[in-house]
Amino acid sequence: MTKLNSEVPHPAKPTDAVNPLLKGHIRLHDPSGIVEDKGYLMIFATGRHIRMSYLPPGDHQWVAGKGVFQADEKPAWIEDYVPDNKGFWAPHAPFPRVLYYSVADDSDGKDIACIGRATALGEPPDQVWIDDGKPVLVCDRDVDTEPFAIDPAVFKGEGNTLWMVYGSHWSGIWVIELDPDTGHVKDGKARERGWTENNLAFHHVASNLDSLTDEVLAEGFIAGRIEAPYVFRWNGYYYLFVNWGICCHGVESTYEIRVGRSRSPYGPYVDKTGRDMAKGGGTLFVESEGRFIGPGHAGIYTYVDSRGQTRHFFTYHFYDGEDDGRSKLNARELIWDDQAWPVLTDRVFYGKEQAEV
Repeated sequence: MTKLNSEVPHPAKPTDAVNPLLKGHIRLHDPSGIVEDKGYLMIFATGRHIRMSYLPPGDHQWVAGKGVFQADEKPAWIEDYVPDNKGFWAPHAPFPRVLYYSVADDSDGKDIACIGRATALGEPPDQVWIDDGKPVLVCDRDVDTEPFAIDPAVFKGEGNTLWMVYGSHWSGIWVIELDPDTGHVKDGKARERGWTENNLAFHHVASNLDSLTDEVLAEGFIAGRIEAPYVFRWNGYYYLFVNWGICCHGVESTYEIRVGRSRSPYGPYVDKTGRDMAKGGGTLFVESEGRFIGPGHAGIYTYVDSRGQTRHFFTYHFYDGEDDGRSKLNARELIWDDQAWPVLTDRVFYGKEQAEV
């Protein structure tokens, strides 16, 4: 068990006085979480070619990097599965030089989506990204309960296991095991055929039922407005962060981040009251406050500082209420209370050196 903070402040609300904005190129949406490669801190985000920003060693100004895929580098398999795709959604970088992403077409009720994977060669911050040449997971939503294959987040389990959490809205949030050698789905049937109702390789872990009426719930399996999952392993638990609400509407966005935890990567994840997140549970972690509207898409950057202390910084985007609702990156220190629950402080992350001052 990791040592917890003996004295934990109340969760802080972001205000201009104590929590100014990060510096530099922070106009990002659906941030991937920070990864470190040879001293460079890198973060990826939704965009036509997957946006990337980086923090040079010793600096505190985020710099705009080149897109992961250039105009003529779009993976060929995407045209076969999602010909009308217009860009890349919600990338996640679980490790340096490994990137998962989603492509989708939800126009006219099509609901086609795929999760892809790429790896990098070369030196940061100008790596060359090589796609795997095939999707990790495909969703055509032939049935209402099929998970929408977007918003992937990959995490390690015990031993040499690897897992992916993903999903959005209609069918909620799901977890599936990956092959640690290939980074693709481990279960043979799931790898070949995708999702099926009778395949126990797929685990339903979270739904948002608060806004649904009894009449809607009576219609069948409906998970509500929930997406952007992220799992972080710490303190002997797996912590599942999810978004409830609506994104992408600027100051009208209603995103908020909820959290639960489990001893197992595939759940059940329960909130502070003991309610299963698959049945609508989820403790509120961060919500809109002041100019910081619609916080979403969690990630946690962990490193050991010069004093030997393990530090955690929680990354997410918000819609800036003082800048026409533009989506921006934020990063604040996360600590743990005496019950091993995460607490978000008002300490902003400008860089490893600044964080230790």
